[in-house]
Amino acid sequence: MKKRLLTLLAAALLLLSLGTSAFAVKQPTGDFYFADYANVLSPELKQRICENNDLLEWSCRGAQFVVLTVEDLDGMEIEDYAAQVLREWEIGDEKNKNGVLLLLDVETQSYCLLSGEGIRDSFDPFLDRLLGEEFQSAFSTGDYDTAVSAVMAAVLEWYDGLYGTNISQNSSTGAVRENSSWWLIVAVIVAFVLSRALGGRGRGGNRDGFLSRLFLGSRLGRGRGSGDDREQR
Repeated sequence: MKKRLLTLLAAALLLLSLGTSAFAVKQPTGDFYFADYANVLSPELKQRICENNDLLEWSCRGAQFVVLTVEDLDGMEIEDYAAQVLREWEIGDEKNKNGVLLLLDVETQSYCLLSGEGIRDSFDPFLDRLLGEEFQSAFSTGDYDTAVSAVMAAVLEWYDGLYGTNISQNSSTGAVRENSSWWLIVAVIVAFVLSRALGGRGRGGNRDGFLSRLFLGSRLGRGRGSGDDREQR
């Protein structure tokens, strides 16, 4: 009888260990804020995710926005997979439990946006807005950079409302860089027009010097960004 009980106990432990290993989720990478196991995100987007998380952690009590892409869920429901990742990776501040995970399964074209318990009551009512039309359209066509960027921008704006910050205005986005380039072009045109207008009052050398100083100033202004920011452009 005793031998039979020991055998049953050993079998139960074996089944438990098999079940645990069968449902093991992906592990975080060295970058932590993103784990692109499906290899669908660009280096530029990964850099922006890291930069925005620097702002989040500093301004929003240790909050974090983490992106995980996978090619399969190992037999799990995506909501259960996301919950296990959120818990095991300890996303967000340990005390405030204010992290957000975006999980994308490219094989089944499914996704899950899940927040920590500390902010879930405030977060869940905004899910439809956070996973809006721009995300839906981009994700369905395999444009994962645009899909993730859309959710990231919406989540940062949501954090602004929760903590009274302005992260979304200072965040690193491709749109900001494009706008900066347009402003540089406008600045050069204005400088040229002004130099022509002022040129009639003095020597041509002064006119050219005025234009050169304005153009150099605009270049130096852009050069004050971080090295990472320059690499993305």
